[in-house]
Amino acid sequence: MTDKDKDKDKDKDKDKDKDVVITDENFEKYFFDARMHEPQQGQVLACYTAIAYFEDGPEKRQIMDLLCNTGKVIPCTQVMRKLLLTSEVDSYRLPLQIAEDLANGVPREEVAQKSYKYTMEMFFYTQPEHIPSDDPHWMTISILNLNEFCVKSKIKDKIMEQPQLISEITERLESDDIVD
Repeated sequence: MTDKDKDKDKDKDKDKDKDVVITDENFEKYFFDARMHEPQQGQVLACYTAIAYFEDGPEKRQIMDLLCNTGKVIPCTQVMRKLLLTSEVDSYRLPLQIAEDLANGVPREEVAQKSYKYTMEMFFYTQPEHIPSDDPHWMTISILNLNEFCVKSKIKDKIMEQPQLISEITERLESDDIVD
C-alpha cells in the first residue's frame, strides 16, 4: 500500500467520524474515562465541566465524619476529587465550607441537608473530532509527547507479556553486560 493509499484511508475514516452521532448509548465507545484507561495513539484529553450540587448522601456523611471525627482534610479532598469529581479548587472549598458550618454550630443533620454548589470535572481520552466544538462544557487539554507515551506504553506492555525477556533483561542488568 502506498502512502497516498494510506492517506486516502485516513481521510475515509475521518469522514466516517464526522457523521458519528454520539448518544448516551454509545458514549463509552468514543470517550474513555481517564481514571480507568490509558490514552491511545491520536487521542487527546477532553475535560467536561458542569455545575453540580453536593446533596445529602453517603459521600457527604463520610466527609462530615472525616472532618468531625478525624480532622483529616487530605482524605476529604481525595474523596471530593475521585468520587464526586470536583474541581481542584472545590475539593478544598467544599470541606472548608462544611467545616465552617459545623464549627458555627449548625446541626449535623442541617449541614447534611444543605446543598453545596460546585464545579464537576470529568476527564476522558478521545479522538479530537469527537469533542463537541460548540459546547461550552467541553475543552481539550493538550498533552505534550502523548503519542510518544503511547508508543512506550505499548512496548512496555509487550515486554511485560514475555516473562523470559524480563528475566533475561534483569540478569543482564545485574551482570553489568549492558553498557551505558
